[in-house]
Amino acid sequence: MHTIHLQPGDLENLRFAYSPLLELVISYCALSRDQSAAALGAWKDEASRALYGVELVYLDALIARRHYIADFITPTPLSSQKDIESELARVYATPTAIIRENVMTAIEYDGDSEIRQHYLARPREAIDCLVEELRLYWQYTLAHHWKRVETVLENDVLYHARQMALHGIDSMFADLAARIDYNDRKILISKNYPDHTDRETFLKGDGLQLVPMVFSQLHVWHQIVPHWQPMIMYGARGNGLWYRAENPEPDKAMRLTLGAGRAKVLLSLLAPAHTTELAQRLNLTSGAISQHLQRLNQAGLVESHRNSHHVYYRLTSRGENLVRLFTQ
Repeated sequence: MHTIHLQPGDLENLRFAYSPLLELVISYCALSRDQSAAALGAWKDEASRALYGVELVYLDALIARRHYIADFITPTPLSSQKDIESELARVYATPTAIIRENVMTAIEYDGDSEIRQHYLARPREAIDCLVEELRLYWQYTLAHHWKRVETVLENDVLYHARQMALHGIDSMFADLAARIDYNDRKILISKNYPDHTDRETFLKGDGLQLVPMVFSQLHVWHQIVPHWQPMIMYGARGNGLWYRAENPEPDKAMRLTLGAGRAKVLLSLLAPAHTTELAQRLNLTSGAISQHLQRLNQAGLVESHRNSHHVYYRLTSRGENLVRLFTQ
């Protein structure tokens, strides 16, 4: 158990944010190390094919087996970041002293290597290589999925921020993740792995970032280090439903139960979408889409929220459970 003690000011400065760089790094951990991420199977197969023959030695050197990720490749997002190049610029700007400090920690956990020695001897040169690897990995595995991933993250932020505003901190934390408990200004995070030791951390009253993650489906990650704002990363709501074929087709049982049109609309909401997007994707009129959404909403299977100029529809918990019933 890791117990995080909150100080006056931490709850008042509690914020939500997400980051494409964090998704990049945690997705790589799931792809290369985490055998328990079965729900990511389809994406992992796709990513493995895309990366066939590609070596990411500078990224790999910053991730010790199960215990440590270099902090400078997971900087705390202070606002929701949508541009991977801005995030890569943050990595590139990491001070040399922090690079060497983080690499030394990786060596303590996982042993030395030629690449880690390159970081220590020529950190700016090694960072150049790292940023190119991160950019390549992003382009091969995540860039074409980011819009759907971002929508899931945005929906999670809106949901939990609203829950906190309406029902308070206790209710929000109770619904955040199975591994997180909250009691009397203490956040308790159960272990991801049996060999993790119990720890206690005392924050300093400067606030805490809560970061939803699509690629952190089972684990809760936390980063509380001197150079960045403290953060806790948790699995976003609906994080197991974001990956889909471009136009998934409902099976016979689903069509018979819901009707062909409503079944297609429901299945297309594995990632939230607005009416125009659904009409284009399914080759139906906006009026037909609206009628299907109205019926699905009445049945408690979808819900709506406004984001910028569009009204987005997403699956409710009941809708997610129904989709799983027909697709597993």
